[in-house]
Amino acid sequence: MAKYSYRGSRKYPTEESVINEIQRRYTEGLPLNYNAIKSADDTLMIRCRTLFGNYAHAVEAAGIPYNSIKKNRLKAVECGHEFERVLSGLLKELGISYRRMSHGKHRPDFTFKNGVWADAKLNHSRVINCQSPTLREYNAVCRNLIIVYLIGPDEDRVYGKTRLMHVNRYIKQLPKHRQSFYLRKFASISEKVENSTAA
Repeated sequence: MAKYSYRGSRKYPTEESVINEIQRRYTEGLPLNYNAIKSADDTLMIRCRTLFGNYAHAVEAAGIPYNSIKKNRLKAVECGHEFERVLSGLLKELGISYRRMSHGKHRPDFTFKNGVWADAKLNHSRVINCQSPTLREYNAVCRNLIIVYLIGPDEDRVYGKTRLMHVNRYIKQLPKHRQSFYLRKFASISEKVENSTAA
C-alpha cells in the first residue's frame, strides 16, 4: 500500500502542486469531474486521495465547489449532444452522407461510406493532448478518424490516422447566407459551455 501512495509524488509532490494543477485545469476550461481526471491524469487522482483524503476535498481546497463540477459536467454533456445534433444537420446540408452505427463496443458519432469514423468534441485541448479515450480506442480499430471540434484554433491538422478539424472548416463550404445560421448556432453552444465552466 505504501508504494501506491507514493505514485505520482514526483509530479505532484505537495498539496500546493495538486491545488495548482486543479486550478490550472479549471482556468483552461478542462473537465474536472472525477472520471475525466481519472482518465486524463490518474497520478493526480492518486495524489488527491493521498494528500487530501479524496478528490472532492482536493477540489474544495483549490477553492472550487465540488457540486459545481458535477453540475458543469451535466451541462457539458448537454452541450456536447447539442453540438452533435447541429453538426449532423450541417453534414446533411453539405450532402455528406453518414450512418449512426456501432462497431463492436465502439460507437462513433458518424460513420462515413469510406469506413472513416468521425466524432464531435466540444474542446480540442483534451484531444490534442492525447487525453481523449476516443482517440486512443478508436484509432486502434478504425481506418481513419476525424475529430470535429467546436472550441479551439480554426485549423485542420493530421496526426497519423487522426484528422483534427475545427467545425468552421465545414461551415466555410456553405453559401454565405447559410454560414451565418450555423455560426450563430455554434456560438450559442460555445457560450453555454463557457458559462458552465465559469459558474
